[in-house]
Amino acid sequence: MISLIKILRNSSGIALMMVLTSITILTLLMYTFRFDTSIHKIKSSNLIARTQARLNAEAGLKMGLLRLEIYQEIKAAVDGNENMKRMASPEMLNMIWSLPLMFPLPILPTTSMREKSMIEEFERESLLNGEIQINIESLASKINLNMLRVSNFKDLQGGGRQRQSEGQRNPDEPGSAEEEIEKRLAELIIMAINSTQETDEAFFQRYSATRVEELIAAIKFYISDENIDIGPFRTQVESEFNRMQLTAKHAPMTSISELYLLPGWNDDLVNLIKNEITVHGTPMIDVNQLSGNLLRMLVPGITLQQIEDFYEYKSNPMNPEMPITFNSVDDIKRYFTQEARIIGENGFDQQVKLLQDAGIQFGASPKMFKLISTGKFQNNEYTIQAIVSMEDPSQETSRPQTRPEQGEEEQTPPTQQQQQRPSRETDRGSQASKPLILEITII
Repeated sequence: MISLIKILRNSSGIALMMVLTSITILTLLMYTFRFDTSIHKIKSSNLIARTQARLNAEAGLKMGLLRLEIYQEIKAAVDGNENMKRMASPEMLNMIWSLPLMFPLPILPTTSMREKSMIEEFERESLLNGEIQINIESLASKINLNMLRVSNFKDLQGGGRQRQSEGQRNPDEPGSAEEEIEKRLAELIIMAINSTQETDEAFFQRYSATRVEELIAAIKFYISDENIDIGPFRTQVESEFNRMQLTAKHAPMTSISELYLLPGWNDDLVNLIKNEITVHGTPMIDVNQLSGNLLRMLVPGITLQQIEDFYEYKSNPMNPEMPITFNSVDDIKRYFTQEARIIGENGFDQQVKLLQDAGIQFGASPKMFKLISTGKFQNNEYTIQAIVSMEDPSQETSRPQTRPEQGEEEQTPPTQQQQQRPSRETDRGSQASKPLILEITII
């Protein structure tokens, strides 16, 4: 018993226990600090990589804008020279912006050793880290949803007409711009849904009974002036907005993403036609970039095989390096009325007139583009999508002109000295127009 008490009173092992406990605590603290340091290091590395990907995407955006500016400069030079105009077709000029651009430059199996060495030297001297992909597509052939807007006033650009009721207007007389666009959009939606019958039977069965008029009425109610008649579905659409607690904008759309908010417009329907619609620019159908849906609108009753035959004809199988280029809508007319003989001249002219009455023009040089720039670095990817306009700011139709309000002073006409002053922009013609970014989306 006495020996046990002596052992318990012996304090010679306490120091050892304290040392071991201290070492254990310090070890835990060290591992905790090391773990936190590793986490912060990973976060910092990811942040740097994400920032580098964003910088690559921004660099790609600037490169894309530069390509569009170069295209505009070259096109202006070609338009001013008849000899160059005969040599450089519109499709050839469009290759300046339409071809995808990638960095690092891809090395193909057919690339020569000299070209490979030049590419490798270029990459070594470049300050860019990571990858860049630039794609530009034309928005010229899109249907502008904002043309459905019904206003209490005439179109500010001077081309609009006061809206008339169905009882006041002659049925044989073309309607206003928004009425004609409404017809074209309805045809587009119906044809897009019908085109899924063979490829996606479930989708077709679900949406084949869709009331297209209500979908269009929702757009018109959203963008048209307040308390204005948009048609027979106004009351129904307004109740749907109230039920969903949505507030109509009563102003033009600025992004296609607004369409997802409207009653009846779910993701499936928007995604079905989003490549055929826009909310920017003056509608113009690019005669060299006609989609299947646009061909159906231009040539009613055209079959899928006839559409494929049209694309095959345009690709020129006899000489693929020299595809067929259309310079005007008359070239397309000659194909459908003389080559393919799908439609008569009067029928084709009537369809073209309907589109022109809706404010849609035909041309071979687009002025509205969607620029997609993707930057990559390590495992990070950053994409910028921009809507770019190349409209000439000197043209009156490029932006609305408003009269001064009462009490405001009208602009005085230019003096004789100002009129005689040489203008560099005037001499350069369309070279004065620079790429103007209308909308930017981060994907």
